[in-house]
Amino acid sequence: MKHIGIAGNIGAGKTSLCQALSKNFGWDVHYEDTTNNPYLNDFITIWIVGHLI
Repeated sequence: MKHIGIAGNIGAGKTSLCQALSKNFGWDVHYEDTTNNPYLNDFITIWIVGHLI
């Protein structure tokens, strides 16, 4: 079994790319578990506040 890893900044389009590759090639997509990511909540909060200003 072969794997392809997609890396990039938040909001760069990684999920969209994975969905397109999955649809085109019939691949299964496995996403990173974010439940234990210590940085994600802070980033989302800062991102939301930054877009509300």
